[in-house]
Amino acid sequence: MQETLQTCFAEPARGDRTISMASRFLGGSTRPLTVFYQLVGGGGGGGRSTSSVEQRFGGGGGSTAILKNGTVIATAIGAASATPASPASMGQIQLAPSDTLRIVVGGGGGAGYRYYNYTGVYTYYALPAGGGAGYFGGGAGSNDAVTAPFGNTVDLAQGGTGTLGGRGGLGQSGVGNGASNAGGSALPGASGGNGATQGSNGAGGGWDGYRGTSYQSGGGGALGRDGTWGGWTYCPSPYDPTAYPTRSARAFRPAAFALDPSAGSAGFLYFQNQGGGFYDCVAGGVAGQVVLQYQAPTCDAIPNWDQP
Repeated sequence: MQETLQTCFAEPARGDRTISMASRFLGGSTRPLTVFYQLVGGGGGGGRSTSSVEQRFGGGGGSTAILKNGTVIATAIGAASATPASPASMGQIQLAPSDTLRIVVGGGGGAGYRYYNYTGVYTYYALPAGGGAGYFGGGAGSNDAVTAPFGNTVDLAQGGTGTLGGRGGLGQSGVGNGASNAGGSALPGASGGNGATQGSNGAGGGWDGYRGTSYQSGGGGALGRDGTWGGWTYCPSPYDPTAYPTRSARAFRPAAFALDPSAGSAGFLYFQNQGGGFYDCVAGGVAGQVVLQYQAPTCDAIPNWDQP
């Protein structure tokens, strides 16, 4: 008697997860499981736009990867500062009971910022953001506020790839890269990078001729997490969906073989009214994502991220 198959969708991880298929093939089945996948890397950290100087200060996103038995079979690169991640990678794999499946989801780059003091002369300061973690982490933003050409993409922090960590922006040379396990290098790991300093997010303040200033750069997101905001210290965290006026919260579980529309999005400038006025806030990049589709008698062969 032919078994009845269901079409199943799964987002198995929002971070880093290894799944042993031996415990998932119920009833002693040995028939290989055909799994279709889509994945996208983490988005680049905030900048006002790709045509403004502020784009240089955001961090790069981390890369996303799928591994079978410890071997990388698919990767999606993290985005450069202020840009969305590249189009999704797609493909299919065969899984048997003896296989293990590992999913690593790239984090979004943090949001950088530029502020100034006015003491008869305008002096500009950079608050570069940290890179997002990933299979390989993204680079930190540029720490140069005034001298680099505004439109020179060489100055932008780059996202992590399937083989290398992202390069930092001008003057950073690796400082603050996401997912660094040693010496600031962008290696596989779970922690998001910091910005202007190596122990905390960069912060700066002063008098701009009108009011006191207090700004902070954003940290890169850990695996599967959004990068954090930059700008005024009154800005809310991007983990609050209201901080993204056009972005809804990600679905709890996928209902179709499709990436969330916001996955891998770039950070952007938004305004927050905190009672004392409007403050310009820059969002961190949105984390990447992996979604799977397969057919099986029951939809527990590959669990969702919130299932054992």
